[in-house]
Amino acid sequence: MFFADMLRANLLFSDADARIRNPLEQLLAQLGGTLFSNCITSAPDTPRSMGIFFSGQSPSSNGLNRRSMWPGPFLSPSTEVLFGRVIEAGHPLKIVAQSVEAAGLLFPSEIQAHATFFASPEQLAAQRGPNEPLEITFVQSNSYHDVVSARAGHKSAHLEGCRILAEEIQNALDSLALGPGDQFVLFSDHGCKLSNDGYGLHEYINRDRSQVAFYHSDFSNGSMKANDGLFAMEDIHFVVSKLLQDALNDEAAVMPISLTIPKTRELVHVEDHAAFSTNIGDPTRRWAVFSEDFEYFESLGAGSKVHLLKTPGGLSSQDAEELAISYLNEFASDYSQLTQQYESLTSNFTLISREKIAFWEQGVRTAATQLGWRRFFWNLIVAPVALNRRLKSLRPKPRRQNSGSRSGSGSNQRVIS
Repeated sequence: MFFADMLRANLLFSDADARIRNPLEQLLAQLGGTLFSNCITSAPDTPRSMGIFFSGQSPSSNGLNRRSMWPGPFLSPSTEVLFGRVIEAGHPLKIVAQSVEAAGLLFPSEIQAHATFFASPEQLAAQRGPNEPLEITFVQSNSYHDVVSARAGHKSAHLEGCRILAEEIQNALDSLALGPGDQFVLFSDHGCKLSNDGYGLHEYINRDRSQVAFYHSDFSNGSMKANDGLFAMEDIHFVVSKLLQDALNDEAAVMPISLTIPKTRELVHVEDHAAFSTNIGDPTRRWAVFSEDFEYFESLGAGSKVHLLKTPGGLSSQDAEELAISYLNEFASDYSQLTQQYESLTSNFTLISREKIAFWEQGVRTAATQLGWRRFFWNLIVAPVALNRRLKSLRPKPRRQNSGSRSGSGSNQRVIS
């Protein structure tokens, strides 16, 4: 399993021209397998999204309903976590991570207690003994995230991040000598906003950040295919859990382990905070609902908005909004309580007159505009210095020769050539 933090799913294989492929896309196409191209996380940040991945439960159910709550210290000890049955059966779980502190936050306590940690795939390979009938290796990579941060979210970060990920994945496959009979899963926890993306209020939880990468290969013969069905992060947990369970039930590998694909979803919700840096206790203030036909967005106090992606087949905007609100009331963290509290407070407890509020809001907008121009001015002034520092920090890296298998499998909706 290879976890690529922040990998942008909606930029993978987005170009219809098969001749234009970045290194990561080339590698995945050579391996063959299935790319799930429409998976959504309810929580577009690492702590909560990985909490869903490990528990198979949404933030409102697993207790990680704040961005500052990580699976390690805050996931309930009674929660059955992914890899739990593998650990109970006595099979090794090996984790490649670069930071002990980060691993302590990311991995649930049960996994931390039983896993063996390594700094690199090479270190893991050097310590391997006789082949185990079932061995789980989890590789954590922050490289894509690091590139996005280093380039301040510039659109060029995607290509460079994919190049580094391709090298790291190929290195892991080579070091661990993976091939037919093994299973390979690549996934991410959320996406990011780049310089050529929209930054409207509702766009902070659109597919740029809320869509997650999910790919599987068993190194068998076949081309790479994409499943465009709507799935949630909980479904990724289900697919991986089923792969692990099948492996436990058939340790001798008499029968090939096949991919079990859950039923596609009609709706998936997303919830987020108003600010990126939050404290424990800060409430969720923004919600969205995705379907094949529409996107619904609501921000606490900012009203609601329905985004129709295509003709919704007899579903009116009002019906779509009612359906989304009903779904949020049932599944989203804090939604019903906070919206009710907010409406009650603003309608019954505000003593300021409407005229004074209108005057105050006009001043807020003016101040925000002035601040925006000052930020733009100083960003422009320091741009040459920042660019010079960035160029000096770059070091050319030798390109690894791609030696991946050209076989693969998959059977879903469309073929990626």
